[in-house]
Order: sequence, then structure tokens, then C-alpha cells
Amino acid sequence: MSSDPEDIVKVKAALWALGHIGSKPLGVKFVEDTKTMSSIIAVAESSSVISLRGTAFYILGLISKTQPGQEVLSDFGWESVTLADEHGIPPGIAVPQSMGKFMRQRSNKFEGSWAEKQPELEQDETNANGDPAELEVE
Repeated sequence: MSSDPEDIVKVKAALWALGHIGSKPLGVKFVEDTKTMSSIIAVAESSSVISLRGTAFYILGLISKTQPGQEVLSDFGWESVTLADEHGIPPGIAVPQSMGKFMRQRSNKFEGSWAEKQPELEQDETNANGDPAELEVE
């Protein structure tokens, strides 16, 4: 998986779309028929991009909100919370049967934060006190 921010956003968008589709009983069948469930699980269990892993984990929770979703997740080695709230809706929590597989993280070289790489303010963009100049809103 690329660590390019644009690629990561695209993968997250696809995961969210699949999650919302898969959170409905007929949608689970679509996700299963297109064989994308294994891809979602692969991202959750082994992506080197932690935010993608978290997104995929949340998406699996969405899919676990239905009985068909819980059954499909079980086939892939994931457990779902089946206790429903007062409205009959499960909480949408799914966890792997093998937590070690999920919690394992390859060691990566930290290359810094995108926030640290933001352009510096130019001299004329500060006020007399040296604070960033306030923008005027029209």
C-alpha cells in the first residue's frame, strides 16, 4: 500500500462506501459476492498505515450490525457483539479471534508528521507582535 496521502484518502473512501453498503442485510451479500470482505480484513489486520487499519476496523464494526454480516465475519475469524440495544440494534463491534494477528505492527521508520512539513508563514503574514496575522472574512 502506498503511503501517498491521496491514495490513502481514496482507500478510506472506498472502505467507508463498502462499510455503509455492508451495514445493511442485502449489502452484506454484495460485499461478500464481490469478494471485498477479505480485502477489508487484510487492511484491518496488516496495513502499514495505522489510520487505514483503524478505518477498516471501524468498517468491520459497521458490517457486524446485521446477522448476515456477523456470519460472514465469523467465517473470516472475527467475532461480533450480538447483544442489541433497546431498539434491537447491535452495537457494531467486531474483533478478531486472534488478537495477536491484529495487534502486530511491522516496525516502520518514522518520517515525521505532515503537520511538521507545513510551509512557514512569510514575514508579512505576521502582525506587529510576531503572531500569525488574522485573516479577514468577507
